[in-house]
Amino acid sequence: MGTNDPPPPSTSYPRPDLVRKNLTWTILNGPWAFLFDDSNTGLEEKWQETGLPESADTHRKTTINVPYAFQTRASGLDLREAHEVLWYERGIQDIRTDAEKAAGHRVLLRFGAVDYECSIWVDGHLYGEHRGGYVPFDVDISDAFAAAAENDEKRVTVRVRDSPTDLTQPRGKQYWGPEPESIFYTPTSGIWQSVWLESVPAVRIGDWSAGTVLSGDDIEEGRVRGGVVLEGVSHGALIIRTVVSLTGEVIGKSSLGVGASDKEDSVAIDLDVRISEGDAATGRIESELELAYPEADVWYNRIALWAPEHPILYDVEISLEDATGNVIDEVQTTVGMRSITWENGDGTFRLNGQPYFQALVLDQGYWPDTGLTPPSSDALKADIELAKRMGFNGCRKHQKVEDPVFHYWADRLGYLVWGEIGNAYEFNQEYIERFNEEWAAAVKRDRSHPCVVVWTPVNESWGYKDLKGNVEQRNHIRLIYTLTKYIPPIS
Repeated sequence: MGTNDPPPPSTSYPRPDLVRKNLTWTILNGPWAFLFDDSNTGLEEKWQETGLPESADTHRKTTINVPYAFQTRASGLDLREAHEVLWYERGIQDIRTDAEKAAGHRVLLRFGAVDYECSIWVDGHLYGEHRGGYVPFDVDISDAFAAAAENDEKRVTVRVRDSPTDLTQPRGKQYWGPEPESIFYTPTSGIWQSVWLESVPAVRIGDWSAGTVLSGDDIEEGRVRGGVVLEGVSHGALIIRTVVSLTGEVIGKSSLGVGASDKEDSVAIDLDVRISEGDAATGRIESELELAYPEADVWYNRIALWAPEHPILYDVEISLEDATGNVIDEVQTTVGMRSITWENGDGTFRLNGQPYFQALVLDQGYWPDTGLTPPSSDALKADIELAKRMGFNGCRKHQKVEDPVFHYWADRLGYLVWGEIGNAYEFNQEYIERFNEEWAAAVKRDRSHPCVVVWTPVNESWGYKDLKGNVEQRNHIRLIYTLTKYIPPIS
């Protein structure tokens, strides 16, 4: 690759913040067939059934480099044009092992983000639809392989609609024209985060977007709280086991059952993670952390605190077992113990009970060759490291829900994050429904990260041009506040 060539698509697992222990997956980044549909005739002509034609209107079918938007150089197209309807197509195969097929595993087609509305077919059969350009989703396409012979290739077709001019559509700094102007940037249309296939158990532990959540906010009691949501249909009793470790030493365990008749299919987590006093394991933990952070006081109430100066994370393993003890699913993640308060009466923001000055950058998350899409995990890591070397301890991630790999590194490197989303510019009922749905999904995806310390759902008065005179606009701001604060820990 030449020095001026754009980066190749990422091949690393897109969700390192919560990973199955025995993971079968394959990345679908790379070349896809691609066609503009300016006359919006693809559905009428049933492209999802026949395959993309060689041309439509004045456009030829071409190849796009997923997950980069067609407006970027990394996509291979680099077009500053306005197109509302886009079609993607590529072949896939069943990735499940023989043992996974026998166990009834499902195949999920997973998307990190697609801007803005999309429909997904496999061999002409509709498997799912999604709205919202900043948040992840997946569709279960297992039935597409039900009668397939080994190594049979199936055709995935994705139709995307991203209006260049609909100002009730959350878009952030993306300009509503083909060329950026003023303070606004080049639009991003279509697939812009990783796409992959993943084999999962039929009954499984849900990810953050499904409602699973972990919180280390309670440093006074030294407890990890939250909940594990189960996905799929269970016909028998199940057990959820949680193990929390620090520097390799187990410090907390729980084992809770989910009955066959339970309606919620979820289990609350409430674990004491304070280390014991005086035993050998405690000595090993203290020695390792003292070596890692020799100048920091990392302890409070027998728990190791997370902060930018000492981003200590506890390892968490959550397993799902049947009544006989057979492990059905197992995921690995982390949790940070840290508290945030701002109601002390002195106007200070406090981290772990102490006044803390936030030296933040306004990070808009655009890259020269890849637009909204980060060029790699290493690039996100380097971005944080460079900011910290310049004396900053965090960022307001402005008008964008950043790739989850960013939060993975922010947790590990110690970087405060203000979570945000792209706002729209016109207010009406359509905007309210769109925003509520997508904002709730963004908060659920990222709320378990200790790096996230503030939510900023609305920038200035974008989308709310008459707050003084319009009670509906004021009421919606109040609703967003309540929604952000009280999204259920288990949903």
